[in-house]
Amino acid sequence: VPVPVDRDGMIVSEGIRRWPAARGAYVTPSHQFPTGGTLALTRRLELLEWAARERRYVIEDDYDSEFRLEGRPLPSLQGLDQEGRVIYVGTFSKSLSPGLRLGFLVLPPALFERACRMKEDRTGPQPPWLQRTAAVFMEEGHFARHVRRTRALYRDRRDALRSAAASQLDGVGRLREPTGAMHAVLDLPAGSDPVAVAHRARAAGIEVLPLSYFVVPPDEVTDAALLLGFGGYAPAAIRRGIAGLRQAIEAEG
Repeated sequence: VPVPVDRDGMIVSEGIRRWPAARGAYVTPSHQFPTGGTLALTRRLELLEWAARERRYVIEDDYDSEFRLEGRPLPSLQGLDQEGRVIYVGTFSKSLSPGLRLGFLVLPPALFERACRMKEDRTGPQPPWLQRTAAVFMEEGHFARHVRRTRALYRDRRDALRSAAASQLDGVGRLREPTGAMHAVLDLPAGSDPVAVAHRARAAGIEVLPLSYFVVPPDEVTDAALLLGFGGYAPAAIRRGIAGLRQAIEAEG
């Protein structure tokens, strides 16, 4: 059952209303995709209260929290949980490489043995040498240094996007403040057709996606907005892309 989000993240009360008998909830509280919102502390506590009261589990998918570019992150749901109701899911796919195929769970003690058996039954063991190599990489401080360098790289790209949007999209688009290192949302003028803009941009070699592509029925997106990925592009390429995007937006008029 999909749950709407706003600027404070998932609307927990609406999720409870839509499916009172839900057996669990799946959330990305650090960085909701695709809006980029962060689940507010009040809603984190509301979600944990529901899980404790109903004896349900919350899966906390923390897929890119290493690359929060500004401010102190809010405490994880797992860190706030006092009742053993949160399953914390992490991955090294974005911080190191998807080719490693390494992830991890932080589990309530009551689920540990069952999760280990399910892991063995479904996927078998991961190569011990790969796990140990990753562990040593972290223990010796290399992972922390890598994340600091990579965060600085993403911050430069985020700043290039901010600057290019401010100077080149004035009057035709408003960039929502990027909260992560991978993508941002661009609001188009009222009445714009994001799908048509995205098609024209693609014809010019610029990949953007309408925000509406990520909506799960029966909900609807009323915002005319585009999703802009910037994490994989150098600042010069970002500036060129924004210039081409302006042409695609203006062509609609």
